[in-house]
Amino acid sequence: MKQNREIGMNRRTFLKGAVTGIAAAGTLSALSACGPNAEGEPSSQAPSDETSGIPESVVATYDASVLIVGGGITGLAAAVQAGQIGKDVYLMESGGTLGGNGGGVEGTFGMGTSFQKELGIELELKDLLSTELAGSQWRSNGLLWKDFILASADNFAWLLDCGVKFDGRVESYGTPDGKPTFHWFEGGKGSTAYVPAMEQKLSELGVNVLTDTKATKLVMDAGKVTGVYAQTSEGDILVNTKAVILATGGFADDNDLVSKIGYRKDNIYQIGTPGHDGFGYKSSMEAGAWDTIEWTTFNTNNIILALPHEVPIDPINGCVGMGQGGPFLWVNQDSERFVDENLAAVNFELQTVPMWNHKMTYMVFDSEVFETWCASKNIDHTEGLDIFAQALQTNEADSFWSADTIADVAQKAGIPADTLTATVDYYNESCDLGDDREYGKDPKMMWRIATPPFYVGRITAEILMTIGGIGTNRNYEVVTPEWEPIPGLYAVGTDGNMLYRDIYTINVPGTCSSSGINGARVATRKAFEYLGL
Repeated sequence: MKQNREIGMNRRTFLKGAVTGIAAAGTLSALSACGPNAEGEPSSQAPSDETSGIPESVVATYDASVLIVGGGITGLAAAVQAGQIGKDVYLMESGGTLGGNGGGVEGTFGMGTSFQKELGIELELKDLLSTELAGSQWRSNGLLWKDFILASADNFAWLLDCGVKFDGRVESYGTPDGKPTFHWFEGGKGSTAYVPAMEQKLSELGVNVLTDTKATKLVMDAGKVTGVYAQTSEGDILVNTKAVILATGGFADDNDLVSKIGYRKDNIYQIGTPGHDGFGYKSSMEAGAWDTIEWTTFNTNNIILALPHEVPIDPINGCVGMGQGGPFLWVNQDSERFVDENLAAVNFELQTVPMWNHKMTYMVFDSEVFETWCASKNIDHTEGLDIFAQALQTNEADSFWSADTIADVAQKAGIPADTLTATVDYYNESCDLGDDREYGKDPKMMWRIATPPFYVGRITAEILMTIGGIGTNRNYEVVTPEWEPIPGLYAVGTDGNMLYRDIYTINVPGTCSSSGINGARVATRKAFEYLGL
């Protein structure tokens, strides 16, 4: 099967990068190791029913012991672990290459790893647990966290055995109060260290890899998993299996689902690898799963669409740019200030959260604020002004305006001019006092807005991925609202992540990727136990 998509995303900086394709032998094995049954007809377990989403016919049928749906960082781990345990393992990926957003992940978590021991880093379970649980206001499952942390050293050793290379750095990932748990991949990206190593293991283990194969229907019989239908360029196929591990990477491409977290459907911009349409979540809900979408966390960023954003690391925009807030003033659709704009200095994932409480959010600043900010970031101020001039001319999504008075720029932006003038006046008084009398913003980030031209930009939430939504237990079995496991169904990675509640905490860095790897191994072992293999 042809593989032509080369897109990867960096979790912290959202840097675009290439993702390595699966070896041709691995792809071809999907077509030969377990061929279709007679005439490629669907099995009697899944009768044709046009209204149910089941195709009228299939071009091929495969029989798998375990099927992993999704070939990102977590799906790769599940497929390798499954290949080490049993035979007739299938990995199904909707894209042309493997890796997904995991191609840009920079590293992973560990406690008690060989690298930490070499560096003399000693950590205690109680410190990591209390830090993370307090970060979620103790709403997260402490037992799940304990399971995951205690398994991390073994998971790390397993990655080394699989050929995944690290560069030896172990640090706090730049978080102010972070713990030294983040292990950097060699080369700083999963696409250079993790994905190729795991692809090689898949080939060695004879795992059947189906790329360009989009899962469309989870097949159930009497409440138990019996298979998955999928679309390929050749037509629909059916994989018969009694154990499905969902690792489809969340639902970031579905605005209706993302809006349930709190974002406005008309103010979302998606990045990341395509294909995160929520198949895992939707099919689990159809199977009767516990819906935890209101707990979903995310990997996101603030941007002004008129400014450069195709590569979100752009210093004028993106997660290291103005979108994080810092010294800039934020107001809502009524021109009222509502937050300490520097909140992302503690956790960059916090930057979009205050927007949930308002119809729209706008960033306000002047020429001096911009010039001072550029100097603090070692950015060419003149080049930045050229970017502004182009942005004001094209004004993508009608999201950026400038004028010589606060009232005039407010009118251009369509927000109350008198209120914005009063808001800026009061903010400037607080800047002069060195005291944010409303929200306690760091005085070093209180910069007056008084030198024309003045600028207003409408902020849009830039979504890389969602984390969670499918209720799972400590074995990563998908469960009903009554906590009863759905036989044969598992959700791992960002699909079934139950570590966080509402916000992705980062003071113990690297936990999202590491928990995906841990969940993949746990779910796979549980699946083979369920199958009696």
